[in-house]
Amino acid sequence: DAKKADKLKSSFLTNMSHEIRTPLNAIVGFSNLLSDNDIGIEQKQRYIDIINESNDSLLRLIDDIIDVSLMESKQLALSDSDINLSVMLKNLEETYKLILEEKDHENILLTVEKPSEHLYFLGDATRLRQVFINLLDNAIRFTQNGSVTFGVREENEQLVFFVKDTGVGIEKKYHDKLFNRFFKIEKSSSKLFSGTGIGLYLCKSIINLMGGDIRVESEPGYGSMFSFTLPKKAFHKQKDPKSKVEEHHKKVEKPYLKALKILVVEDHPESREYLNKLLTNENMEVLQAFDGKSGVEMFKANPDINLILMDLKMPGMNGYEALDEIKKKNKYIPVIAQTAFATEKDNDRCMKAGFAGYISKPINKEVLFRLISETAYF
Repeated sequence: DAKKADKLKSSFLTNMSHEIRTPLNAIVGFSNLLSDNDIGIEQKQRYIDIINESNDSLLRLIDDIIDVSLMESKQLALSDSDINLSVMLKNLEETYKLILEEKDHENILLTVEKPSEHLYFLGDATRLRQVFINLLDNAIRFTQNGSVTFGVREENEQLVFFVKDTGVGIEKKYHDKLFNRFFKIEKSSSKLFSGTGIGLYLCKSIINLMGGDIRVESEPGYGSMFSFTLPKKAFHKQKDPKSKVEEHHKKVEKPYLKALKILVVEDHPESREYLNKLLTNENMEVLQAFDGKSGVEMFKANPDINLILMDLKMPGMNGYEALDEIKKKNKYIPVIAQTAFATEKDNDRCMKAGFAGYISKPINKEVLFRLISETAYF
């Protein structure tokens, strides 16, 4: 057993090195190619798309590594909220239809089975979505032609979630091992079987924490179906609720966002420059401070600031300490924490400390503007 564990760890480290270096190679390589003056507009856009796609892959991998560490140390915490399963499934359907179009997978038909009524479930929306994303990514990767179907059904006082594909399938001898930490089917002749061996382990761990279980039905040449059950705790139905997602999108469109005066407190010069560019492109007025102390002083000198973007880890006075000093001057000013720390625990700590919002690095433009629209002080 000890030898098997060592072999798995060694294999995991080798796979991890490969999975990290592959997107990094694309990011560095195509970033360098962008400096070539001879490339055309279409080719330039293609390079940018490759860089963004590689960046997303790397971020997902980093998130998975962090989640495994949290799981191993029993620190992965779940939060409960009312999840509209119909809306979640619809959003996933729209997202993956775009992904299939962008990757030229028109030969894969994506379908979703949603409840006829709006079904709500009390659970962790982020983690439930994470499980679906892991399973859908696998289904699409292992399906060359055919279909991918996902959804939820009510069966015997339980909710059954599933992702089904018509892909290559999995031999029965691997079924019991698929959800083990670091396990990966080794077939060097096929790039289909690339990966780190932690995605399905995370899926099982999250579902177990939610009080459910996950299983696989599969046969080579006939596709696979991954399904997981969750207890129908505190669920209810509603005919046609107003989508909160739609409300959020409407908020971002508010024209008065352009008149905002925003203070960016960040010790990293490249991060300051990036935020400054994002905000000034939308005609917002931006003030910059390089640490917590200078941020407090700048706010005191500019009481008409509408919102503050505050880094948490800075030399001298950190973001939490700066927040306390700023709130003494104006307890209503919204301060958004922006940080490289990205766990649920960090989010909870920020909200309890008095931050109006929280965004993790690397900062996504759409998420940032949505957060600003929800919290800005006028």
